[in-house]
Amino acid sequence: MFRKVIPAIIFGVVYAALILFGWGFGDIAGFFSYPARTIMFAVTISVNTLTMLFKDKFNVDLFLSIAGLVLAVLMSALMLLRIPKEEKMLHKEFGEKWEEYCKRTAKKLIPCVY
Repeated sequence: MFRKVIPAIIFGVVYAALILFGWGFGDIAGFFSYPARTIMFAVTISVNTLTMLFKDKFNVDLFLSIAGLVLAVLMSALMLLRIPKEEKMLHKEFGEKWEEYCKRTAKKLIPCVY
Protein backbone atom coordinates (compact mmCIF):
# COMPACT_ATOMS: atom_id res chain seq x y z
CA MET A 1 0.00 0.00 0.00
CA PHE A 2 2.87 2.40 0.79
CA ARG A 3 4.12 2.08 -2.79
CA LYS A 4 0.78 3.45 -3.98
CA VAL A 5 0.73 6.36 -1.54
CA ILE A 6 3.85 8.16 -2.77
CA PRO A 7 2.88 8.28 -6.49
CA ALA A 8 -0.65 9.33 -5.54
CA ILE A 9 0.64 12.18 -3.38
CA ILE A 10 3.13 13.27 -6.05
CA PHE A 11 0.38 13.16 -8.67
CA GLY A 12 -1.90 15.22 -6.43
CA VAL A 13 0.72 17.88 -5.76
CA VAL A 14 1.71 18.19 -9.43
CA TYR A 15 -1.95 18.27 -10.46
CA ALA A 16 -2.69 21.02 -7.93
CA ALA A 17 0.32 23.07 -8.97
CA LEU A 18 -0.58 22.88 -12.66
CA ILE A 19 -4.16 23.85 -12.05
CA LEU A 20 -3.64 26.57 -9.48
CA PHE A 21 -0.57 28.21 -10.99
CA GLY A 22 -0.72 27.09 -14.62
CA TRP A 23 -4.28 28.27 -15.06
CA GLY A 24 -3.74 31.44 -13.07
CA PHE A 25 -5.83 30.88 -9.97
CA GLY A 26 -3.17 32.55 -7.85
CA ASP A 27 -2.63 36.28 -7.86
CA ILE A 28 0.62 38.20 -8.18
CA ALA A 29 1.43 38.05 -4.47
CA GLY A 30 1.24 34.26 -4.58
CA PHE A 31 -1.98 33.92 -2.64
CA PHE A 32 -5.07 32.23 -3.98
CA SER A 33 -7.61 34.87 -4.83
CA TYR A 34 -10.52 32.49 -5.18
CA PRO A 35 -10.88 30.34 -2.04
CA ALA A 36 -13.90 28.46 -3.41
CA ARG A 37 -11.94 27.33 -6.48
CA THR A 38 -8.99 26.37 -4.34
CA ILE A 39 -11.23 24.26 -2.12
CA MET A 40 -12.88 22.67 -5.16
CA PHE A 41 -9.52 21.65 -6.59
CA ALA A 42 -8.35 20.37 -3.20
CA VAL A 43 -11.42 18.14 -3.08
CA THR A 44 -10.73 16.96 -6.63
CA ILE A 45 -7.16 16.10 -5.71
CA SER A 46 -8.31 14.25 -2.61
CA VAL A 47 -10.82 12.20 -4.58
CA ASN A 48 -8.19 11.39 -7.22
CA THR A 49 -5.69 10.35 -4.57
CA LEU A 50 -8.18 8.19 -2.69
CA THR A 51 -9.34 6.61 -5.93
CA MET A 52 -5.78 5.70 -6.87
CA LEU A 53 -5.19 4.22 -3.43
CA PHE A 54 -8.37 2.23 -2.95
CA LYS A 55 -9.61 1.38 -6.44
CA ASP A 56 -8.96 -2.31 -5.84
CA LYS A 57 -11.08 -2.30 -2.64
CA PHE A 58 -14.38 -1.16 -4.14
CA ASN A 59 -15.81 0.00 -7.43
CA VAL A 60 -15.92 3.79 -7.38
CA ASP A 61 -16.11 4.38 -11.12
CA LEU A 62 -19.89 4.82 -11.29
CA PHE A 63 -19.99 7.17 -8.29
CA LEU A 64 -17.10 9.25 -9.57
CA SER A 65 -18.54 9.49 -13.06
CA ILE A 66 -21.91 10.69 -11.73
CA ALA A 67 -20.29 13.05 -9.24
CA GLY A 68 -17.89 14.27 -11.92
CA LEU A 69 -20.72 14.89 -14.35
CA VAL A 70 -22.72 16.84 -11.76
CA LEU A 71 -19.64 18.85 -10.79
CA ALA A 72 -18.77 19.58 -14.43
CA VAL A 73 -22.31 20.74 -15.24
CA LEU A 74 -22.50 22.87 -12.09
CA MET A 75 -19.10 24.50 -12.61
CA SER A 76 -19.80 25.10 -16.31
CA ALA A 77 -23.11 26.78 -15.50
CA LEU A 78 -21.52 28.96 -12.83
CA MET A 79 -18.69 29.92 -15.18
CA LEU A 80 -21.05 30.76 -18.04
CA LEU A 81 -23.12 32.94 -15.71
CA ARG A 82 -20.00 34.66 -14.41
CA ILE A 83 -18.42 35.53 -17.78
CA PRO A 84 -20.77 38.41 -18.77
CA LYS A 85 -20.52 39.96 -15.30
CA GLU A 86 -16.75 39.76 -15.34
CA GLU A 87 -16.48 41.20 -18.86
CA LYS A 88 -18.74 44.09 -17.86
CA MET A 89 -16.58 44.77 -14.81
CA LEU A 90 -13.38 44.61 -16.86
CA HIS A 91 -14.83 46.96 -19.48
CA LYS A 92 -15.82 49.41 -16.74
CA GLU A 93 -12.40 49.17 -15.09
CA PHE A 94 -10.16 49.32 -18.16
CA GLY A 95 -12.33 50.95 -20.86
CA GLU A 96 -10.47 51.35 -24.15
CA LYS A 97 -7.65 49.04 -23.10
CA TRP A 98 -10.19 46.27 -22.56
CA GLU A 99 -11.78 46.87 -25.97
CA GLU A 100 -8.34 46.79 -27.59
CA TYR A 101 -7.52 43.55 -25.78
CA CYS A 102 -10.80 42.00 -26.93
CA LYS A 103 -9.97 42.85 -30.54
CA ARG A 104 -6.53 41.23 -30.26
CA THR A 105 -7.65 38.04 -28.58
CA ALA A 106 -10.31 35.46 -29.18
CA LYS A 107 -12.94 35.92 -26.49
CA LYS A 108 -14.42 32.51 -27.01
CA LEU A 109 -14.21 29.56 -24.67
CA ILE A 110 -14.86 27.18 -27.53
CA PRO A 111 -13.71 28.61 -30.89
CA CYS A 112 -16.58 29.29 -33.30
CA VAL A 113 -19.13 28.18 -30.69
CA TYR A 114 -18.99 30.52 -27.66
